[in-house]
Amino acid sequence: MFYSGIRTDEHKLTAAVNRAVATVSKESSYDIRTDNFYPYISDMSFMSVPFREKDIRMMLANSPYPLDYPYEKIREINVPVVNIGTYGRDGHTYIERLEKAYSFNEMPNLVFETIREYFGN
Repeated sequence: MFYSGIRTDEHKLTAAVNRAVATVSKESSYDIRTDNFYPYISDMSFMSVPFREKDIRMMLANSPYPLDYPYEKIREINVPVVNIGTYGRDGHTYIERLEKAYSFNEMPNLVFETIREYFGN
């Protein structure tokens, strides 16, 4: 999950995710943890712009290709986001593999618990 530390709603979502991870981890054989970095392509980048203007300018200036990133419009949506994703290897490649037991059992529980915690049970 991306956490800038700037927005109050991020604090609420982060707390909900951490409580959900603690709850689901009790029953899981997986080492479930949170990270502040997602190494793959995600549509979540079009739901929130947690960066300051100088960060956006730096991102656009250092993009390897011209980037048409409509951050002004995205700021109108600007909801906190978290990626509770599947687990596997070689994401977004032709040999992508999926850990089915986690992705179809543990992950849905994490999503459910996060929503439950965020909205207050």
